Amino acid sequence: EQTAGFALLDAVMDALPFKLYVVDKAMNVVAWNKKGEEGDFGVKKEDAVGKALNPVLMFHRDKVISPKNFESMQEEFDEVFSKGVIIRKEEVSFLRSGDKKYYVVTKVPLCVNGGGVSHAATVIEDVTEKRKMELRLIARERLASLGEMAGGVAHEINNPLASMAVCVESLKRKISEDNLEGEEAQAVVKEYLEVMESEIFRCKGIISSMLDFSRDHACEKVESLFLVFDER
Repeated sequence: EQTAGFALLDAVMDALPFKLYVVDKAMNVVAWNKKGEEGDFGVKKEDAVGKALNPVLMFHRDKVISPKNFESMQEEFDEVFSKGVIIRKEEVSFLRSGDKKYYVVTKVPLCVNGGGVSHAATVIEDVTEKRKMELRLIARERLASLGEMAGGVAHEINNPLASMAVCVESLKRKISEDNLEGEEAQAVVKEYLEVMESEIFRCKGIISSMLDFSRDHACEKVESLFLVFDER
């Protein structure tokens, strides 16, 4: 009956649509599901169960540019074992192939036979497609907003351009009439030049604001939510 119970538990774990492994307090792997064997970063169950977690996680470390260091992972496990808390983080792997993989990693305390926390389960959910879709949606919304903004910007720039055109026309007329002599004429020329300078800076300010808006800060903020993680 006990053997049948273990077989049922293994069947349940293998049927899960995400990667899952369990470690004891000594950081030895005691369970590893079928999903954890799949993909470029998969590790066979027989190569994981009964082994120390750190060597198991070293299998594909060379495929990741900035793998999560084991010390950080150990600190999370220590917190799970000592406090009995669930730790859930969104993390990203930067692969040497140029791709990025996004994950939700959850560490869950397990209590066996009614005692304290004796094991910790780690659940790794691949949310790459979901995150990429979110980033595309953010970019699409920002592009749409930028398009709406362009009409307003064109109108705002037209006003100072019209003022500068009037000033240029007046200066050209005075030059053609050779009417630049005297303090009054020079004061008028200075006034026109100051107006043009002011309107030029106004245009620069409008364009600067538009460029700031067009930069995809939203995507940068989404990316910053993810920590580097090396899935095994």
